[in-house]
Amino acid sequence: MKKIVFLISILGLIFSMNCGGGNVYSSDQCEKTFNGLFEKMTASVSDEEKGKIAAMKPALMDKLVKDCMAGKFNLECIEKADNIAAMQTCLN
Repeated sequence: MKKIVFLISILGLIFSMNCGGGNVYSSDQCEKTFNGLFEKMTASVSDEEKGKIAAMKPALMDKLVKDCMAGKFNLECIEKADNIAAMQTCLN
């Protein structure tokens, strides 16, 4: 009887840890949201800075989309962000 209660407790703990994380989003949702963030970031900077951001974007997008799909970001927060510092506050 004690073994059954122990196993049920362990399974409950594992289940709550696996299901208690952030939301998981599709790659389309993530890409759309991060593309919007990059557009906001380039709206008010010089042409030189726009070039730097455009050069970094492909490498960053892969990592950001993967992390987003894993539930590491809150997309509602990302939609409100307008720079990298604000985006970092959106981590789950």
